[in-house]
Amino acid sequence: MPKNLICLCLLIGLNTNALPNEKQSVSLNLNNGGKFDVLYHRAESAATGIVLAGLIGYGIEEGIRGGKDGKKKDQLLSYISDPSCKNIFLSSLAEKLKKEGYDVSNSQSSENVKAGHDKLSLNIKINSCGFKLVNTDSKQVSAFIDFKTILYDGNKNPVKQKYIFFGKTKTPFEELLQSKLSIEKEFSSVLKKAGKRLANKIVYRKK
Repeated sequence: MPKNLICLCLLIGLNTNALPNEKQSVSLNLNNGGKFDVLYHRAESAATGIVLAGLIGYGIEEGIRGGKDGKKKDQLLSYISDPSCKNIFLSSLAEKLKKEGYDVSNSQSSENVKAGHDKLSLNIKINSCGFKLVNTDSKQVSAFIDFKTILYDGNKNPVKQKYIFFGKTKTPFEELLQSKLSIEKEFSSVLKKAGKRLANKIVYRKK
């Protein structure tokens, strides 16, 4: 093969590889933003499997437990500047996707938004976030976020997933209150982690 033809082939190959990859678009649609909550007495009830006679009795007991949890929630909220489930979570998700080369857009609708043939659409429904009892014996709590997603990937069947992420630190509730500064740190940390992990699910999904 002539040398000039070999050089031409090499140049074509180099130019093809040098072409920048087009950014894939992904739309993040928030169906529900969730609410900050403390699941302590209610989680304790579910974990121990308490069975009460009749639905009315159960409803009254759950109401009492919910009231106690409400007081614990008020105690923690005084140390958290942004108790939103969505803000840090969505920011972390979008930031990670952008770093991976995605073109990210955001929307908010109670209806699921489907993607076009060449786009991704992720519908997110946050159930709740906050702090939850994770060990009934030691009475330890951990920061958490609980949400569901539906991923529309072009013409593929939608993929539905349920997630619950917990923080690394598990602390008795009274010790958590005493630490004060750790409350917001643990809460924001689990939201950031959930956002990054969800982004990785999209980046490394089966194509």
